[in-house]
Amino acid sequence: MRTSKSIYLMLLILSLFLLLDGCKEDDPLQNPAEQLIGIWKETSYVVTECTDTAENENETCSSNCEIWVFTSTTITEDNDTPDPYTISGNIMTIDGSVFEFSINGTTLTLMFKSNAANGNCKIVTTFNKQ
Repeated sequence: MRTSKSIYLMLLILSLFLLLDGCKEDDPLQNPAEQLIGIWKETSYVVTECTDTAENENETCSSNCEIWVFTSTTITEDNDTPDPYTISGNIMTIDGSVFEFSINGTTLTLMFKSNAANGNCKIVTTFNKQ
């Protein structure tokens, strides 16, 4: 009878361990700065909502596309001098310019809204991670 109690007690402890282990929170998602690190190649560039509609444009890049390289603290555009950037939520600030961004798998989308002096254009640029 003592052996049966020991087995039941071990099964109970094992069940509790498995139950509690299954209730742990999932691992947090990788933070955006970590997801950005790497080389990104431009795939499209869309300009809309400009005060002067002649400035609106839509381009799909197939050759000579911009390449952006992100480290954890800097961005280098097409081999230019690296610029520092900061992230707060889904907002990225690069050299004083503020972008809304999202990452979906290997696709980075940046949205920038220019001010009235620069035409009030909405600019959406899409990149694929290389």
